[in-house]
Amino acid sequence: MKNSCGCSGAGCVEPELPVIDRARVGPSLSTKLTWRDVVGGWAARWGIRRMNYSIAPDLHRIGKPTRESEVLVTANYKLTVDVVRRELKGLDAWLLVLDTRGVNVWCAAGKGTFGTAELVRRLCGRCHEVCPHAVFSIVGRKAEVVARGSCMQCGACRMNCGEGAIEVSSGVGCAQAVVNSLRRGKKDDTACCCE
Repeated sequence: MKNSCGCSGAGCVEPELPVIDRARVGPSLSTKLTWRDVVGGWAARWGIRRMNYSIAPDLHRIGKPTRESEVLVTANYKLTVDVVRRELKGLDAWLLVLDTRGVNVWCAAGKGTFGTAELVRRLCGRCHEVCPHAVFSIVGRKAEVVARGSCMQCGACRMNCGEGAIEVSSGVGCAQAVVNSLRRGKKDDTACCCE
């Protein structure tokens, strides 16, 4: 029986909606801006250290959120984060700050750094779970490639990514997948090594 990804392998996992792992939560953010926030904001508006005015991407607590609290998403440009957190005064919510390379939401969306792919990479981590070659690891609360040389281009990560956030270049492929495709009498570059 084939999975929805087209693979019949035991190592592949059916895609499902990502769930935020709240055990990997970063620091709390106050809704009250400090004098350093205000001065830093003015300096950035005047062009002083504007290109470096960002915060580290992370999942932050605003107030005292629960598992059922809303999750808001923003860019890691500090001016944007400050505006969002200030407006959340009196609310309990999660604020997920995506890595937009220090660019505001509007510009990051135009550049492609604020969108579904970055959100899925930040939330999911399924690629780490299904990769038979330990290419991915959870680093800083998100999945990252840590062993590029171990990648055999089997495509398990791509097939299990519900949002298509991963591209796999065709290459040598997984040795087991190559053998399996030869046994079937056809070359299949997207064969999963877990079959």
